[in-house]
Amino acid sequence: MARMEALRVRFPLLVPFRAAHGTTVERDVILVAAHGDGAVGWGECPTLTTAGYVGETTDDAWRWFVSGGPAPLMARGAVLDARRDLRLRLAGTPAVPATAPPALPLRAVVGRPPDLDALLAAVEREVVAGVTHVKLKIEPGWDVGPVAAVRGAWPTLDVAVDANGAYGVDDLAPFLALGDAGVTYIEQPAPPGSWPALAARWPAAAPPVALDESIRGSADLDRAGVLGGVRYLNLKPARVGGVEQAQVVAAAAVERGLEVFVGGMLESGVGRATALGLAAVVAADRPTDLGPSERYVVDDITPAIRWAGLGRVEVPRGPGIGVAPRPDRLAATVVDRVEVDRVEVER
Repeated sequence: MARMEALRVRFPLLVPFRAAHGTTVERDVILVAAHGDGAVGWGECPTLTTAGYVGETTDDAWRWFVSGGPAPLMARGAVLDARRDLRLRLAGTPAVPATAPPALPLRAVVGRPPDLDALLAAVEREVVAGVTHVKLKIEPGWDVGPVAAVRGAWPTLDVAVDANGAYGVDDLAPFLALGDAGVTYIEQPAPPGSWPALAARWPAAAPPVALDESIRGSADLDRAGVLGGVRYLNLKPARVGGVEQAQVVAAAAVERGLEVFVGGMLESGVGRATALGLAAVVAADRPTDLGPSERYVVDDITPAIRWAGLGRVEVPRGPGIGVAPRPDRLAATVVDRVEVDRVEVER
């Protein structure tokens, strides 16, 4: 039986990252280590410090690791991912099959900057790095104008937007204008609970929708993913309870005619390698949101996830997820740790 340990770590982002649900300056996440037979498997619970994204916060997850009780979904997923990584490492098996591509195309996610000049400068850095797909964070009052500015500067750039649920069911005018601007998709335009009401009114001329926060399991696809306007699913393995559950959700989404791509949550290298491994298996032909470490942090906890050139990001290789925390960097970022004796987690 594996010995389980939870480590709460904090590390600064390279620059503050603003989305509709808030601004993140420092990441506060939980790593799970599964120890067994001389090996260690790793998982990550990349919850946010506030409940604006999916409701489960880092404090919520940490309370479960310390005290027990009903397991929050993302905390449970981190335990399952760590156990899976340990099994793979003990078998000498990589999470990514040899037939998977060594690198994936990147859709660079650009947070909400303070002004248009800063936005154009941020997009230019991505274009110079070879990126041909970008996603802009939008919110009421910051939507049509910024997209028009980017489109004017780079007419052939593939542009998507992400609202993080910031719009109400009566806020349809910006979406029609974004359709005229040739936006590839609008991600999570309304809060999860209000999406069915908005879907019933979604204009045919608006861009297709990608669902994110609305989907935390296959059952949510039945409630939201088959409604009018939805074409894509942004699948984040941590959000649905780990990699194995994410594979189930991906298969269910494809059965319903949705196109799946894999996104991220400003994870450390542990979570980013885990998600890239999933992307290489279930969505290798679509741009991933999972950029290299240098786009987010000065010094990642693991060896850096790297650029592969021409707007592509490397998929880590090796036993398990292909990376592990560096002892010195881990020691510098851990703020708390606890032994976890609840190794059996309900699925």
